Amino acid sequence: MDLRRLTLLVGLLTCASSAEAAQSLSCRVQAGQVIGTAKVPRITQFVWSAAHGTDEATGPIRTSLGQVDQGTGPAPSTVLTLGGKRLALPASLSGSVRFGHVIDYGGKVALAYLVERAEDSSASPSQAVVLLGPGGVVLEADVLPGTAATPGEHCVVVQ
Repeated sequence: MDLRRLTLLVGLLTCASSAEAAQSLSCRVQAGQVIGTAKVPRITQFVWSAAHGTDEATGPIRTSLGQVDQGTGPAPSTVLTLGGKRLALPASLSGSVRFGHVIDYGGKVALAYLVERAEDSSASPSQAVVLLGPGGVVLEADVLPGTAATPGEHCVVVQ
């Protein structure tokens, strides 16, 4: 392979990896393209707020990182825990967690859920997506505000 072809190949690979890195977490989770995972994901749905009386609240969810559960935070916020320890989530994700999915990749876990934040209405909650690593470290997070007219660069993971 001559130097020109090699340079072109390296450039194309760099562009492809940059495009993937630029894609939002919600779109990567939806497409099953979470980097650094080799296991077929196990998806578990949960309901933690049965306020509207449509479903019964489910309990904790077992994952490869430990047990994901909810706790009581300052009203009206839900505290998310892993193995009984509070997760250090960004303040922008604070609110009352309704329902969603836990996607276990084996070594990494994504939480995709609807959350009613202070700036949301109960009719239009926000979608939060959080990627956790070992020890419950928040590797990445994004939020699609309930007030957004369109998803923009985000993908709708929880319906």
